[in-house]
Amino acid sequence: MKIGEFAQKFNINKETVRFYTNKLLLNPIKTRTHYEYSEKCVDDMTTILRLKDMGFTLQEIAKYLSFFRNSTKRTLFMRDELFQFFDQKIQDMDEHIEEIKQAKEELINRRDEIKEKYEIVQQKQEKTGLPLDCLQKLACPKCSKSLSIENGEIYRNEILNGSLQCDCGYSANIKDGIIVFDGVIYENPFYEQVILLKGDEISPPEYTSLVSGSNNWIQEQFHKENLQDKIILDYMTQGGIRNNQILEKLMEKSEDFLYIAMDLHFDQVVNFKHILSMQEKKPKVIYLAGSYENAPIKKQSCDYVTSFLGLQAYSISKNQFPIKGIMDFLKPEGKWLETFACVTDPKMVNEKFKSHSNTLICENIKRKLSEQMRTKFVSAGETSEKGELSYYIKEDAPLVFFSFIGQKKT
Repeated sequence: MKIGEFAQKFNINKETVRFYTNKLLLNPIKTRTHYEYSEKCVDDMTTILRLKDMGFTLQEIAKYLSFFRNSTKRTLFMRDELFQFFDQKIQDMDEHIEEIKQAKEELINRRDEIKEKYEIVQQKQEKTGLPLDCLQKLACPKCSKSLSIENGEIYRNEILNGSLQCDCGYSANIKDGIIVFDGVIYENPFYEQVILLKGDEISPPEYTSLVSGSNNWIQEQFHKENLQDKIILDYMTQGGIRNNQILEKLMEKSEDFLYIAMDLHFDQVVNFKHILSMQEKKPKVIYLAGSYENAPIKKQSCDYVTSFLGLQAYSISKNQFPIKGIMDFLKPEGKWLETFACVTDPKMVNEKFKSHSNTLICENIKRKLSEQMRTKFVSAGETSEKGELSYYIKEDAPLVFFSFIGQKKT
């Protein structure tokens, strides 16, 4: 029979038949330009596919076939060698079965450990708010004076609900331990779009790998620093997963620092707070929701500024790229560490976000950062997988990740 009929008989494609023919596992007869596959080829193909399903390598299949091709129906050539071959393969399978059993047991144990760990974590969640001794770290953004508490609900030396007031008229509410002020956004349409994606769509493997590489570099930079009594400002928490990963690593080194977690979107801060509450260790934290201009943070009081895609997220939400405004919170010797995701060409930005293209293009971002700071940039690579950023970037555009560390120019 011709190759097409032969392939159809086994529900495989012609390329597969040609592959086994070229490997001399099949022995068709060639007439002119066509191969003719006999009933013996049918028997051989049946054997090949069955052995392949049993885990035989091509080399083992070739050896198996050769034993019988060198024999007759009544005379088995190299009988002892064939039996030895079988015995070895049976032994290999027994070892493989044992490996699979051990792997299964390990998977079950890991699953149960993770399940137990997260069940314990869920039980450990407690109410958290503004630590009373951190009140002195805050100041009125209008007149820089100290703030007072009104109608405060206090639990274990933390303010859960109430308000912060200044004589000049500034006020901010404390809601479930989060300081809420002007500029807060309670509805985030882009975030709602993202949560409709499945887990593997939000963070596909390549995307996740680059994010992880970028975050690891940020962790390494922080780990070189002395964090004792330092203040870290996370000005756009972005839900908190990425920066919680950084925090988890930092707390292996020290818990004696103050972390300020802020975002425009109230739900993002709530999510950050929820994730951090499940950590075994955590630093003192001030949670803020609102626009940075109205944040009750003392100017030039923070030792570090950090975020994951913070400037870009802020730009899309508020149509600003506030490098100078965020830098006002940094001490003169303070450092800014952040990760960016961008494209190399304005044409790669989706039409809906053309007005934000400057904040999504690599060279523009680097130029603006370098105008304000002494900067060091590192690249994590690029990917066609855009995950949670797929709304901003065209489908065929490669997404580039880079991180940077910067200091004010003197």
